[in-house]
Amino acid sequence: MQFSIITITYNAEKYLRDTLSSVANQNFKDYEHLIWDGGSQDRTFEIIADFPHMKVHEGSDEGIADAMNQGAAKAKGEYLLFLHADDLLAHPGTLALISTSLKQHPEAEWLYGQAHVINSEGEQLRTTRFIPFDHRRLKKYNMITHPATVVSRELFERVGGFQKSLRYCMDYDLWLRLAPLATPFSLPAVIASFREHQNSLSTSEPIAVADEAYRVRNNYVTSPWGRWKSYRTWKKRRAQS
Repeated sequence: MQFSIITITYNAEKYLRDTLSSVANQNFKDYEHLIWDGGSQDRTFEIIADFPHMKVHEGSDEGIADAMNQGAAKAKGEYLLFLHADDLLAHPGTLALISTSLKQHPEAEWLYGQAHVINSEGEQLRTTRFIPFDHRRLKKYNMITHPATVVSRELFERVGGFQKSLRYCMDYDLWLRLAPLATPFSLPAVIASFREHQNSLSTSEPIAVADEAYRVRNNYVTSPWGRWKSYRTWKKRRAQS
């Protein structure tokens, strides 16, 4: 099959039905949707039961990055899409659009698009800008939205998946490791809706996110000028937090 969509859950009942519905309502059917659950004790499994096509795997993990890696290890699709339990595919034609784009660009081993940013009520706050890929720009800041990205399973496995030691910026670290091996196709279209809410780590702990992004960047930026720009980005992000 073409796509494996991976959703990790842990007491994810609040937004999970909307997330699963956004996948189930796709008009493109060459996909599987996997759940990796780390021990939910709320209504997560009751909600999943309403979606009989779901493939559910349970187990212990060492955090978000490890959970996504364990979900990916169960995947059978050619491309992986990590959709968190509070995010959405943007519209019913999302997977068909991605599939067409990949067929038109067979050299692409990964692809990213734009995302709507929504609040806890599902109201649209803004849309991320379309930014054509530039490796130098990526070393300045993370311009790629996680749920609006698909990566070939082969490429993901080649780099060893997500770094388990990271708590917030495991996606940014992954992009920086993928980029020297394969240039992504940048799709000027909205693929996903990314939800901002107070229980989200990226929203509730912005300073910790900025600090970890700074450390991640400096693993790949070695020149004095590049380190200076990385420092300026860090200072700006902290000031905005």
